[in-house]
Amino acid sequence: MYKPKQTVLVLAMLLASAAMNAQTVSMRLNGVTVKAAIAHLEKESKCSVVYDARTVNTSKKVNVNAKTVKEAVSQILAGQDVTYEIKGNTIVVSPAKAPQRKQQQSKRKVTGQVLDENGDPVIGATISVKGGTEKVVTDIDGNFSINAADGSKVEVSYLGYKNREFTADRANVTVKMAQDQQVLNEVVVTTSASRRRPRLCRIMCSR
Repeated sequence: MYKPKQTVLVLAMLLASAAMNAQTVSMRLNGVTVKAAIAHLEKESKCSVVYDARTVNTSKKVNVNAKTVKEAVSQILAGQDVTYEIKGNTIVVSPAKAPQRKQQQSKRKVTGQVLDENGDPVIGATISVKGGTEKVVTDIDGNFSINAADGSKVEVSYLGYKNREFTADRANVTVKMAQDQQVLNEVVVTTSASRRRPRLCRIMCSR
């Protein structure tokens, strides 16, 4: 509901704030503390400055050469992580707002296929986004689909094969895997050793 009295009150406050901004003062201070400068401003302008001492460094030394209230406040609070607002005959000092977080990086859906050196599909290969939580495995045809931040690194891994990596900068990829000979040799050595143990045991037992 429209309330004329409230509207008049708001307009009056706005006019008072504008008048305070432009109010003439004569302040020339050199090497004084912020606390002393604020006290001098309150005396000169007949206004009140409201602030939290935990967010304003009141012992900092400042120089002030101002002809208006707005100039004086700006110079007194220069270099401090605060903002101010003039409301009527009151100057309210508040902590500066924290910068907004960067928008989340856009994601894209990447589909593809993982093949071995013979061009056959690799079943059960793990596809994971580096530094992220997204992870999928390839299906019976070696196909996969994963959501990744645009430009992020995606790793493909499978036992017995060297890990491969690609950049999520396109919608479809084909990853060709290569066998890791070192891993395969270790598997062969381990298997051979395991096969020899029963025979060795039988020889020792027979003795």
